[in-house]
Amino acid sequence: MNQIYTDRTHLITTGHLEGLHAFAQSIGLKREWFQGKGRFPHYDLTTPRASARAQQAGAILINPKDLIKLLNGRLPGISFTWTTPAFLSKQKSVTRRDWPEEYAKRFKEGDLLFAYDKQARFGGSKIGIIQLIADPSFESMSKMPDGDYEAEGFKYLYENPHLLPRSMKIDVSWEGFNAWRNSGGSKWVIRFRICEILNI
Repeated sequence: MNQIYTDRTHLITTGHLEGLHAFAQSIGLKREWFQGKGRFPHYDLTTPRASARAQQAGAILINPKDLIKLLNGRLPGISFTWTTPAFLSKQKSVTRRDWPEEYAKRFKEGDLLFAYDKQARFGGSKIGIIQLIADPSFESMSKMPDGDYEAEGFKYLYENPHLLPRSMKIDVSWEGFNAWRNSGGSKWVIRFRICEILNI
């Protein structure tokens, strides 16, 4: 079943409506409460209790501003290029970027983004949907925690070297990670959870 989302007052899905109906039934919503003729098919969550049940059953809470953007395919995007295999295996939960400060501060905890295998302007495809679990933070590379060896996808790619692009000579060993960590400077750190992997 595709992922279910809620902004506390609506219940939606990016997938098949059968999955939405099954989820709604599982939390006690009646089929006749389905709103299928408006701007987007959804169930109304008319009480805080219904909203809480939806979240307890696995619906992802999103910002109301993201709901229409999600359904219209207009979320902002972020690309993962050579770490895409780690992302698709759900073995990536952080990325570091050389973003301008003004751009980085557009994003906030809870925001949804489309994940791409490469930049959309270069023909990239949507491969997933992520949700930020914290505001982006500007951090020194030297402060990168050991756990980010795995969270950045390095460990997965080290264990699956055949998934790395042959044209890119990237050292994803622990030593390579440490060399990157000690390369100096600071980057914007974006921590996220993967909401769903899209069919590609």
